[in-house]
Amino acid sequence: MGICVQSPIRFNGHETTADLARYLDNWFDILVIRTKELSTLKELASVAKAAVVNARTMSNHPCETLGDLAYVQSKRGTLEGMKVVGVAPDANIFRSWVEASISMPIQVRQIYPENWHVKDVSLLGPNFAASTDLAELLNADVIVTDSWPSEAHEEQMREYRISASVLAKCRPDVIFLPCPPVSRERKSLLMQCIIQLARVPLQRLIFYTRKTPCSNGSSHKPV
Repeated sequence: MGICVQSPIRFNGHETTADLARYLDNWFDILVIRTKELSTLKELASVAKAAVVNARTMSNHPCETLGDLAYVQSKRGTLEGMKVVGVAPDANIFRSWVEASISMPIQVRQIYPENWHVKDVSLLGPNFAASTDLAELLNADVIVTDSWPSEAHEEQMREYRISASVLAKCRPDVIFLPCPPVSRERKSLLMQCIIQLARVPLQRLIFYTRKTPCSNGSSHKPV
């Protein structure tokens, strides 16, 4: 049986990351780290003898994506050839899906206004493409959403909201993954989805919602 301890440390303070790594190695076998900068996490991992788990940075959120992939595989039986459509900006949640497309047999498509497309060349591989064409949703196996960027305008984003009527046009076994906390009107029309589900045959939708909160620096202001 292991022991889980929350250590009150801060990175980029008086102590160097290397010194913190050596200190933590005296006490822990695994370090689960949530910090802003991915570079800090990489520096820690390069020095620490303990295993380092990325619990979230502002650049990516791999544990959340891996958890989603495990759930999807349990439902579909395989990830081979799966098409994931992200109606989401270039932020840590969606970036982890793009990272997954580099090493896994899945196709990832980003559907969003062009100014929030993923442009990092290190992430642009053959299994990823970005578009503004919502028709990509129609044959998606998985649909992922995230909050609107804080600088987004409602007029620009209105057509990228996911409602029950949109989901009803998709594959009958589509898996919908809205990242909580859900902001009404600013991500997916979640309440309208719930209200209108009676109009969608049950076999048309697997509706999965995580219970753990996410944080990506985007605005979650209610409207």
